[in-house]
Amino acid sequence: MDECIAREERFAGGEFEGREAVLTQEALLLKTKILGGKGNLSGRDREQGINRYRNFLTVCISCFVLVILFALAGCSKGPPAAGEPLPKFTLSDLKGRKITAPDDFIGKVMIIRFWEEGCKSCVKEMPMIDDIYNRHKERGLIILAVNVGQSKDVVEAFVTKLHLSYPVLLDAKSVTAKRYGIKAVPFTLIVDRKGIVRKRVLGETEGEAFEKMVNDLLQ
Repeated sequence: MDECIAREERFAGGEFEGREAVLTQEALLLKTKILGGKGNLSGRDREQGINRYRNFLTVCISCFVLVILFALAGCSKGPPAAGEPLPKFTLSDLKGRKITAPDDFIGKVMIIRFWEEGCKSCVKEMPMIDDIYNRHKERGLIILAVNVGQSKDVVEAFVTKLHLSYPVLLDAKSVTAKRYGIKAVPFTLIVDRKGIVRKRVLGETEGEAFEKMVNDLLQ
């Protein structure tokens, strides 16, 4: 999940600076040839040389900008905030069915919870969330538990052990988690019937407070 951060550091540090140093050296050499001045350049040639030098610097600056933009492409600025539409994603469930949120669940209140099998808070809270799901699913509640970075076998064994009844999705390569800017689990997004994020919760959720948030949106 730290790929974006590493990429930023890489291009803000040695790798980018190394390229900058090479291009800067080339620019200085060109400048020396043009402006070094042993008196053997005519005024016209000198002016053309200066223009070439300026154009070269413009190209260098453009290259720097493109390198940075390319390096940071796809890195999320952070999880969607309250009031923003939920960014669309498609993942497979444990039966191999493709699930697309929010498109498949417009008109329902969605709880999207990112988790891992080794997360103690996740293990502690998932049965409680399952209970809330079973009591409110007929009113239009859907819970999507997105497992981050683990294999289907690991997830399936965990779900079977806890007897979870809500949909569990596989983000085995953490693509969706990275795109959402999620760097720690559990992380929960509460989304209204129109697909708008209403609340986000990092860490544990209290049962009563959590259920109240759900109830408020189900009204």
